[in-house]
Amino acid sequence: MGEEQRLILEMVQQRTITPDEAVKLLEALEPFALIANTAATSPRERKRGKRPARDDFFPVPHQLSHEEKEERRESWDAEAEGKWSSRWSLLSTRLGEVFESAIEKVRGLDFDLGEFHWGNVHTVEEVFSGEMDVKQLAIAIPHGTVQLRGWDDSGYRIEIRGYVKEEMEEEALRLLRKQVRFKKEERIFLELEKQRRFRAEVRAYVPRAWLEELIVVTHHGAIQLQDLDVDRLVLHSYNGNIAINKVVGQRLDATAANGKLEVTECRFQETNLSGVNSPIEAAGAFGDTSCRTVNALLHLQLAEPVEGQVFLKATNGSIRVSLPENVSLQGELAGAFGKIFNELTDIEVLGEVKEWLNHTYSFRTRETEQFHLQLMASCTNGSIYLQHHQESVGEI
Repeated sequence: MGEEQRLILEMVQQRTITPDEAVKLLEALEPFALIANTAATSPRERKRGKRPARDDFFPVPHQLSHEEKEERRESWDAEAEGKWSSRWSLLSTRLGEVFESAIEKVRGLDFDLGEFHWGNVHTVEEVFSGEMDVKQLAIAIPHGTVQLRGWDDSGYRIEIRGYVKEEMEEEALRLLRKQVRFKKEERIFLELEKQRRFRAEVRAYVPRAWLEELIVVTHHGAIQLQDLDVDRLVLHSYNGNIAINKVVGQRLDATAANGKLEVTECRFQETNLSGVNSPIEAAGAFGDTSCRTVNALLHLQLAEPVEGQVFLKATNGSIRVSLPENVSLQGELAGAFGKIFNELTDIEVLGEVKEWLNHTYSFRTRETEQFHLQLMASCTNGSIYLQHHQESVGEI
């Protein structure tokens, strides 16, 4: 069996093409296989066949001259070239038609959760609810999104909507329930096993000011939090955005490897935001703050004067800091490739060094001994901007 026939059988087994299309492909490959077998036979092997007996009654054939041999060879080559080109043209046309129809069936399919021949995607739901008598909640989702919102009810409600690839809806619901792990002991723990045959959307509702610790982890999906009062908040997403709106707490730790990290109208005494290919936009009242990103922009906006230390680091991207009018601060800015812009008023420049791959800028608020803010910002490939407070966080 040739490599082409084996490939066609594998495509049928994987249900990428139908058996009828496979038959058409095999029929289209038949002349090509014959030509390949003929070409694979060497001239010496063809000459090893039994020679016909020479009839002595016939005269000796005419010996062709060199010029006649060249003319006959050119004639044979032209005839063979015409046959080959005709066969290849027909073969390429037939193969092109069959493969084009097969590609049209494969093109545009969602290989993670698409509608394949062996099963459709069914939407099934599972709900957990009860009294919120524990102070900790942890959610881990491999493929899917998490939306968590605070409400005025004293209980909790967790809705799981799964998009499962199965033949029957009953089998899809059974698979979802099999993969969901829900425990309520010292904490509420919800986890979905890593399974490529489904993804899930989790919507959770908890008392607004009750939790002491909230942990949310997603591998391929976004995280959205709103209207919460949590002492300690830990968020992590490998491939997905993280959005936090109107959340109050003591400590925030958020990491987004490949996705936007956005914090709006929040208040935390300690904030740690980090990303790799993740733009960071944070707006609110923050105390001690650390923001780090590698290949993206960073924008920090302080809504009101809060005492604390702020450390900002960007490798390939600019840094923009927006401060209110009545904040007092001292700081040091450093960069390599880029510029430093300071639009703040009542600023005293303590020192500035401009060297190759070394630009440092030290400053503080004029005629002030007590400072609200200690600012340190470092940017390798990008500029640093200091400006007064704006009404909303815009794009950098």
